[in-house]
Amino acid sequence: MGTDSREALRARIAALEAALEAAERRHRSGDPPDVGGGTGAAAALPSGAGAGRTDLQESEAALASSRAETKAGQADLLASVVALSSLRAESEAVNLASEAALASSRAETKLTLDDLVASAVALALAQEETRAGQNDLLASEVANKALALANGLLVTSEAALESLVDKRTRALLREMAERRLAQESLRQGEKLQAIGHLTGGIAHDFNNILQVIFSGTSLLRRSGLTEERRSTLLDSIEHAASRASDLTGRLLAFARRQVLQPRAFDLNLRLADMSVLLQPALGSHIKIETDFAPDLWPIIADPSQLEVAVLNLAVNARDAMMPEGGVFTIRTGNATLAKTLEREAGDYVCLTVSDSGPGMSPDVMSHAFEPFYTTKAPGKGTGLGLAQVYGFAKQSGGDVSIESAQGNGTAIVLHFMRPTEAAIAAAAPRTDDAHAPRVARQAAGHTILVVDDDMDLAGLTASMLEDTGYTVMRAANADDALAVLSAGDKVDAVFSDVIMPGTMNGVDLAVTLRVRYPHVAVLLATGYSQLLAEWNGPTEVEVLKKPYRLNDLVAALDRSFSAVTPGHTAC
Repeated sequence: MGTDSREALRARIAALEAALEAAERRHRSGDPPDVGGGTGAAAALPSGAGAGRTDLQESEAALASSRAETKAGQADLLASVVALSSLRAESEAVNLASEAALASSRAETKLTLDDLVASAVALALAQEETRAGQNDLLASEVANKALALANGLLVTSEAALESLVDKRTRALLREMAERRLAQESLRQGEKLQAIGHLTGGIAHDFNNILQVIFSGTSLLRRSGLTEERRSTLLDSIEHAASRASDLTGRLLAFARRQVLQPRAFDLNLRLADMSVLLQPALGSHIKIETDFAPDLWPIIADPSQLEVAVLNLAVNARDAMMPEGGVFTIRTGNATLAKTLEREAGDYVCLTVSDSGPGMSPDVMSHAFEPFYTTKAPGKGTGLGLAQVYGFAKQSGGDVSIESAQGNGTAIVLHFMRPTEAAIAAAAPRTDDAHAPRVARQAAGHTILVVDDDMDLAGLTASMLEDTGYTVMRAANADDALAVLSAGDKVDAVFSDVIMPGTMNGVDLAVTLRVRYPHVAVLLATGYSQLLAEWNGPTEVEVLKKPYRLNDLVAALDRSFSAVTPGHTAC
């Protein structure tokens, strides 16, 4: 039974109890029920007979009615008592049921309290875990947002950095291009200045040489010259020609376009032999000191050009130490050097030539290797000595540097790359001295084919050979020379220029002759040729440098004959 039903029951019981108590009070007091106006009629009985009788009858009727009502009220009261008893019983039953339900509810409540506590604890723990999970989730979300933000910033930063780098790179490229353009313009200006200086120096020296030749030939044409006078003029012309030859040789050495004849040799032995010859050139006031490494590696270079380079350095040192004198030192050694702009990394043989002179200023050092640059007084030097040293070192596969300071002397250091055993074997000096008399002994009866497109030079060359005893034939180019040989004409040697018109040059002709006519000696002559400067052709081909004297030509022909395949005879 619900709470509202119990409350309603209690209210009905209370109302019945109140009505019962009121009925009992009236019964005990004997008061008739209130029927309206009865009390006033009884009091009025004594007032008159007729009227009184009527009133008495009415009162009795009212009394009888009151008693009937009283009996009915008692019956109702009894019924109310019974109903009240029933209600009380019902109320007791309801109370007992309620108390039983309450007791059961309390028992159920008591039985589930521990579970409720456990559930509450579990719920609290779950809530805590939930809160922790939510915190972790929140932290994770915050971290993810921070990471996303960082990634965004990183992407933005990378993009900004790439943009900045790209922008800066373009700017640097522009700056570099502008700098290269400026440097190229500067180099071009310096190059033009150097060319002007070079051509001016060449013109000056060659004009002096040509003046000697022109003057000598003019005087030789005069009649009545004594033999002594004629000999003096010829010596002057020959000396002028030697000066011109030396001048062009130095220019070619600086340009690294001279025709070298490299040989493998011991640098210490070559320098020791030169020391005796250097003393007269240096003078008695200069002392020569040497410091040669005992385990020096061999080098491959042109021995004659090496001697010229050392002599040029000795002359420069002598002029620097004039007039007080000093010490001229030649030192050799082995070294393993790192790569620089001027040389490759590797093993090198070092040749250091130094003096105890006043040294060079930085400005002088920056121009020291330029052709015709000199600090000497006019007429005291050509300015080509160090230029020849520079060109010789570079063309020999090495480099050269200057170490100097004002007041501390000057050292010129040449580096020659250490050759391999195979290179040493290939560049070993030829020992053909046993064949030296061959040309002079066999000149008569041998035919030389001279190949040159310069008719004047070819005529003079033919005259020189004919005076020696050779029979001479001439061809204007390589094609004509091969036609002569194909026709079966007797030819023992071919003496050819390198630069010629036609389908073949002198080098091509030499290679063809070595294949088709291996028994024919071949000699090439050139004043300058890029082809020969870079040529690695057959070793049997001899090269003669212009200008040459008659004895140079005879010796070169001798070497050419010695190089041909033995056992063959001329065709």
